[in-house]
Amino acid sequence: MPSVKSMTAFASVRQKAQFGTFGLDLKSVNNRYLEIYCKIPDNMRFLEAELRDKIRQRNLRGKFELIVTFQENDDLALCINDKALDEVISVINNISAKAQNISTSAVDVLNMPGVMQKSEDIMSDTGSAILSAFDLLLNDFDESKKAEGSRLSSVILQKVEAIREQLVPIKSVLDSLVKIQREKLTEKIAQLKVDLDPERLEGEIALLAQKSDIAEEYDRLQSHLSAVEDILKRGGECGKRLDFMMQELNRESNTMASKASSLDITKTAVELKVLIEQMREQVQNLE
Repeated sequence: MPSVKSMTAFASVRQKAQFGTFGLDLKSVNNRYLEIYCKIPDNMRFLEAELRDKIRQRNLRGKFELIVTFQENDDLALCINDKALDEVISVINNISAKAQNISTSAVDVLNMPGVMQKSEDIMSDTGSAILSAFDLLLNDFDESKKAEGSRLSSVILQKVEAIREQLVPIKSVLDSLVKIQREKLTEKIAQLKVDLDPERLEGEIALLAQKSDIAEEYDRLQSHLSAVEDILKRGGECGKRLDFMMQELNRESNTMASKASSLDITKTAVELKVLIEQMREQVQNLE
């Protein structure tokens, strides 16, 4: 059975390669869509597309931040990029022809961007090491998502049980609610001491009493709670389905509150809304 996964997770690795030490930090938070932000050294930018693809292949939603660092070895051999050097010298010569007092040393030239070039082996070796380490990092990241998803599932199921406990007192009075409301309306009309057609009066009382009947809302709430349990049991990508169920639960609790004919039921409806909102906050973190 597929695991329930959270969109909130973190994983990190530090590893030595032939030419230096690199670090990978990946974290994510909940988000409606998949968004990926990368912070990568310029000399490693060629890896970005493949790193992004690896994230996409294993994640559907969430806001991801990937940070790649690379510290070169101090004794790393360097070489001159002849093409870049020729371009820099050409520019310097053009400037010197127009401004006689400009002085540029060889050290200044070598320090200009692109002139000093590290061995091409650096990029290929380090890039391969980073991609291999990233695959392992994604495995750890996935385990982190599963662990957090399991914890959130437990919290949600606890809220389901808490809602059911709130509904117990309502179940015990469902059958008598309409009768009680009917008696209250009859008493109020009698106090008005007005002469009304008995049949019409009876019909109006029955209609008003029926409007306070919350049996259907109670049944739908119980049905939605069972659906939440089933969705979590099936696992997998259940965040959006559960979010829809939170909307349905909230709708029923609102209707129950509006139809409440007693202070106790109104209080219960308020408690239901609080629990549903707490549950919804957890659901929004699920993939």
